[in-house]
Amino acid sequence: MQAINRQIAHYSYHCGQIVFLAKHFKGSNWKSVTVPRNKSAEFNHKVLAGEASQR
Repeated sequence: MQAINRQIAHYSYHCGQIVFLAKHFKGSNWKSVTVPRNKSAEFNHKVLAGEASQR
């Protein structure tokens, strides 16, 4: 079980490296697929207004 856990952590580390490089090469054209930094309040307002979904 420890070996499986270690391998999954290893894969996720490499996924993080790939995302880091993609963001680096894309620069200011990078579009976040999550709630953008410092925009949580705006997103929560849209969810409460029914303009956005949390899913």
